[in-house]
Amino acid sequence: MWEVCLDRHVVWKNKVTKDEVLSQTGQRRLRDVVGEKRFRFVGHIVQMAPEAQLTAQWTWTTAVGRRKIGRAKKTWWSTFLDDVQARGVSWSEVEVIVADRVRWLNLLPIVL
Repeated sequence: MWEVCLDRHVVWKNKVTKDEVLSQTGQRRLRDVVGEKRFRFVGHIVQMAPEAQLTAQWTWTTAVGRRKIGRAKKTWWSTFLDDVQARGVSWSEVEVIVADRVRWLNLLPIVL
């Protein structure tokens, strides 16, 4: 194991940031990949028929109350809305943009 690491001149003493590792390996940040998949999923849901059960359930929120200890404070939906706002688009515009496939695909890359 040590021989492989020494051949590449990478040892545990080297200080390498996550950004350097990602750029050297050609990988993307996990946050970017998950955000893109979230947008693709929403594109599918918005294009579904209004009678579909999923279209009514995905914006559902719970009644007012407190969450149990250890539960996430942010919901999937609020995270998606934050991503949309970071792109400078409102939810009403998203419903229109999804119909235009080219414009929707241009929104996918996360620029944070």
